[in-house]
Order: sequence, then structure tokens, then C-alpha cells
Amino acid sequence: MKIQQTMQAIVDADELEAAHLVVKAKRRNEDANKLTERNRLDNEAAAQRAQVGVVQVTKRREETG
Repeated sequence: MKIQQTMQAIVDADELEAAHLVVKAKRRNEDANKLTERNRLDNEAAAQRAQVGVVQVTKRREETG
């Protein structure tokens, strides 16, 4: 009986550790998704700033023609 209880305790500990690792992986995945979204927004903003810069340079060239 003692061996069976010990083996069950080991299985329970392994299951608990596995559940903890799943939670940890989900949290890291959520963090990665947030970072990806932030990078996408940063890239969008940079592209918009670049487009504004191109328009301004084009206007200046036309004005100084």
C-alpha cells in the first residue's frame, strides 16, 4: 500500500508540474502576442511618418522646382 501511495504522489506531483508549465507557456504566449501587436502598431506608425516625410519632400521640390 505504501508503494502505491508513493507512486500516486509522484504522479500527482508530475501532473501539477505539467499544469504549471501549461499556465506558464500560455502566459508567455500572451506576452509574445502583445509584443507582436505593439511591434505591428509601431511599424504602422513609422510607415505613416515616412509617407508624410515623402509628401513633404515632394512638395518642397515642386515649390523650389
